[in-house]
This record gives sequence, structure tokens and C-alpha cells, in this order.
Amino acid sequence: MENGHPYVISSIELRDENGDIIDLYRIKIVPTKDYPYRFPLVYEIEGRIPINIDWHLFPDGHCCIKAQTEEILICSNAITLIDFINIEIIPYFFNQKHRELYGYFIDERPHGQKGNLEFLYEIFKTRNKLIIEKCLVYIAKKEEPNRVGVCFCGSGKKYRKCHRDTYKLLS
Repeated sequence: MENGHPYVISSIELRDENGDIIDLYRIKIVPTKDYPYRFPLVYEIEGRIPINIDWHLFPDGHCCIKAQTEEILICSNAITLIDFINIEIIPYFFNQKHRELYGYFIDERPHGQKGNLEFLYEIFKTRNKLIIEKCLVYIAKKEEPNRVGVCFCGSGKKYRKCHRDTYKLLS
């Protein structure tokens, strides 16, 4: 406990395909008031990662793990601490290690609004904001099309072969 708030301090081991430890990071995990419906805050506590948004650390030192939109979707059914560590934290620190070794991140998203837009571009498979807006409005109505019907995006493709997964993710 720190100032009446719980936290966990641990080492995150990065292992290669043979299970050998290639590196480790010391971290502090602090649950937020919205946890498990939002990520807890994670801090790298040995000063290996510069406190700089370009290194995916906010000014207070906590890690920028995902775009906000992705985080909300990932946590929509609550996330366990074990899943959070295995699915989000370990890959985050592997990416930090990659940047440390090679000077760049793998599949990096921009921060803030741009990162949220990149996520939407990716899941809708278009950069056309008007199409994305149309689709988001449609999804908000919660009227799922017939799987063999025409997709709501206007592509002319069958719904099941176009945006069914996106609809299910966002609805």
C-alpha cells in the first residue's frame, strides 16, 4: 500500500523462443479507480526507459500501452491482472527492448487522437473518415444486418465478408 492505494512491484521477464531470459524490466502496477474496465497504470521503475512520449511514457512516468479506444474495447468485459500482464505488458516491454536494440518500435501508433484514428482506419480497412463516420453511426443504432445482406459500409460486399467482425467488436 502507498498512501492507502494498493500496488504491485515485480520483474517482467522477456523470454526467447527457447524460454531463456533475454532481459527483464522492474515495474510497478497501480490499479486505477476504473480497473478492471480500464488498464492499471504501469511504471518502469529502474529508469531504463526515458520519460518521454516518444518512448511511450507519459510525463508522470506511466506507460502508454494502447490507444484509448483500443484500451476501452479490450477492457469492456473486464481484464484480469494476469491477462493484462500476458497480453499487454509483456509485448509492450518486448517492443521497448526492440527500440532499445534497433532504434524503432514495431507497429507503433501515434499518440492521442491520431492513434485513435489509426485504430479506426485499421479495423474499418479505410482511411476515408466519412465512411468510418457512416459506419460508426450505423453500429450505434444496433441493427445488425443479415450475414448474407449487403454491408452497411457501402462497399457492395456481403456483410459477413466485409465488416461483420468490426460490427461485433464495436457494438
